[in-house]
Amino acid sequence: MDIDQLRYFVTAAETLNFTEAARRHFISQPAISSQISALERSLKVKLFRRSSHQVRLTEAGRAFYDDAADILERLEAAQVRAANIAEGRVGRIAVATLAVSPSRLGRCLSAFYQRCPEVQVDLSFFNGREMTQALQEESFDLYFAVEGLFPARHQMEQIVMERSPFCLILPREEAGRVRPGDLSALRDRPFIGTARGEGPVLHDQVLQICRSLRYVPRVVNLYNRADSVLISVAAGMGVSVLPASIVEHWPRDEVAVIPLETPQKMVSVAARRRDCANPAALRFWELVGELFPPEPGLPV
Repeated sequence: MDIDQLRYFVTAAETLNFTEAARRHFISQPAISSQISALERSLKVKLFRRSSHQVRLTEAGRAFYDDAADILERLEAAQVRAANIAEGRVGRIAVATLAVSPSRLGRCLSAFYQRCPEVQVDLSFFNGREMTQALQEESFDLYFAVEGLFPARHQMEQIVMERSPFCLILPREEAGRVRPGDLSALRDRPFIGTARGEGPVLHDQVLQICRSLRYVPRVVNLYNRADSVLISVAAGMGVSVLPASIVEHWPRDEVAVIPLETPQKMVSVAARRRDCANPAALRFWELVGELFPPEPGLPV
């Protein structure tokens, strides 16, 4: 017994016409009769009653038809599923992402779901310290992080998703107190920042910006989340410096956002291991490259 014999039998059982069954399978009528006879010998049962005028299923033939049709349907489904997995249309992807500003990842997820709704994407949200560890272990398919967190001499492929400038964040009513290149008016105001242990890249960049503007912040609080910083600034508890990408979705009627005249940027990247063999993850990676192509004149 083989799969072709099952296919010939099912078609013959559905049409009750060996000539029509042969036509549908692009073989001769004697060939399909021979294959069904071989199937009957293998099963040691008669599947059809044939006469010069009529073809009918036996009781055994009717019972075998139900099972054979189910086998072929399941085989076809298995073939489709295997092809989908190999081409990345179904499967599972493990993604590590920073907890701050997930809007770029959200854009990727939305577009990927439209293409591959059967792929399950497992998200793990990390702070900077946790992301550093995850990048060292290389246990995820894809990473959404920032430059500066990657270990030295890493072998990951990267796509730059955004180069976000930094902004001064003030309570709304204080917007007119400072100019972008002169923060001297803020020397006595409390400064609220992010803790280095939770976000070392962001923490160090903010301090570097303050030094470049000859501004010594009077730090009163260091939080482990950027949204905690924004809440505190909106409450009038102090001022801060954050990337524009983190502030972009915060209600502008609660804080004033002033772009700073500094060259520093928070560079958000997507990354993957170069030896990644997960077809679904590679399909997702291809989409990220489409959504965030390299900017002309800038390094990738």
